[in-house]
Amino acid sequence: MRPLAAALAILFAIAGTALAEELTVAISTPEVRIDSNFTGTTITIFGVIQRDSAAVSRTTGYDVVTLASGPRESVTARRKDRILGVWANRASETLVAVPSFYSLNTSRELDAIARPALLARLELGFHHIAFAYGRRNEVNLPAAVEFRDAFIRLKSENGLYSEHIGGVAFIAATVFRSTIWIPANVPVGRYTVSVLVMRS
Repeated sequence: MRPLAAALAILFAIAGTALAEELTVAISTPEVRIDSNFTGTTITIFGVIQRDSAAVSRTTGYDVVTLASGPRESVTARRKDRILGVWANRASETLVAVPSFYSLNTSRELDAIARPALLARLELGFHHIAFAYGRRNEVNLPAAVEFRDAFIRLKSENGLYSEHIGGVAFIAATVFRSTIWIPANVPVGRYTVSVLVMRS
């Protein structure tokens, strides 16, 4: 039996000059054990945004993002080209320390929640994951975008990368729920679940 540990990390981000809210989060399963019969499972995140007296009168709503990410890995992506009628590996890039698993749920479209600079800093969304390459100094180099896109496509096809707009549901004005699917082929290791609450 192989343990797949899931650690819960809380990141509370609210725009404004003062934090007048508290975030309480619970996760349904803090640890998933994988054996030969493991076929996948779901983890549910519940959260409550508690307002103090200074925040009760606010009329603006909240946006919530949950992100589950797996152990970092380095992968070599190769491109095949047809040479003299034969398909052969022609070019390659080594993607360094990228998440082996990435599951993002949001209450709304990302561009409606935050500006691109914040999304990039927090690596929210496929296009904002920081991809470093083994032989290059620049992160997210445009010249290597085909390898990045191929990596994300293959991970998505295998159920290891996902984005769900509307995957965070508000049960009440300040109570939310998000469900993350852990597939059977998930890499073993320590996982982090981050919960972000944003306003305006």
